[in-house]
Amino acid sequence: MPGLIVGKQKLRRVEPDIPGAESGGIGSHLIEQEHAALLPVRPIAALLTQVKIARDDPAFAAPAKPIGPVHDEPTAGALPPTAAGASR
Repeated sequence: MPGLIVGKQKLRRVEPDIPGAESGGIGSHLIEQEHAALLPVRPIAALLTQVKIARDDPAFAAPAKPIGPVHDEPTAGALPPTAAGASR
């Protein structure tokens, strides 16, 4: 996938489903770890699901969760311009 080159770091576009999947995976992993510590003789498994959403979902107009890293003002100002429609 083509990306932006900033210094030696290659940045790529992150699809909107990736942060949610990361959050779900990390949360499930932590829950599994805690349960395994409390119940070491019982097998533990996590069930991950995926929710499909429409591209025209009104929630995209006012996102509640940031996507990607959060920078302070000086760092954000030094980054290349964002994609059309993205916010800083």
